[in-house]
Amino acid sequence: MKSSYRALLGFGDDINKNFTRQGRSYAFEEYKEAWKQYAKSSYIESRWFVTRELPAFPDYLSNGLIAAVSCMLIRSTFAAMESATEDVFDWLSNNPKSSVASGKICRLINDVGSYESEKLRRATGIECYMKHYNVSEQEALEKFEEIAEDAWKDINEEFLKPSATMPREILMRFLNISRVVDVFYKQRDDGFTNPRKVLEPSIIALLVDPVPV
Repeated sequence: MKSSYRALLGFGDDINKNFTRQGRSYAFEEYKEAWKQYAKSSYIESRWFVTRELPAFPDYLSNGLIAAVSCMLIRSTFAAMESATEDVFDWLSNNPKSSVASGKICRLINDVGSYESEKLRRATGIECYMKHYNVSEQEALEKFEEIAEDAWKDINEEFLKPSATMPREILMRFLNISRVVDVFYKQRDDGFTNPRKVLEPSIIALLVDPVPV
């Protein structure tokens, strides 16, 4: 993890020159901070789960919203957008509803889809919920899906507001990353582990099979 982290920071130093020329050095600092947070949260999660320690569910979720990658990817995406001003990053640092909702979808749907394979190797977020609330496996899975469903409603609400807090192109980033996770982990499957079963049909339908017109 240290090697990967250093390599990414080294790459960031190279592209920082472009940010500086654009007068957007703040974007590079946000990019670096996002990677720092992600590396830290991933380390905490691996320490919990490799040793099969089960933290309280609120602690797991708080850390998991960062370890789910969405937070880091959003900041990286904003860094590449000239329209993402310093005000946008300030808004993001206050954990707006769209950001939290996207993080929940990415974390919890991932947890549900990959649960069957991951529980054989390490502790999981599902087990954290089971222990913390003393519920069954099925109840925990259903609760994760319920929380994710409510998060989708939060994202939709931001788009339907008469006067959105942020421009649509900014809000679209949260929507799109949530859509990607929905495709990879739909119906409690894991598209990363089983791409032929989960992703191949969608790719064929999109790029191979003709669409009648």
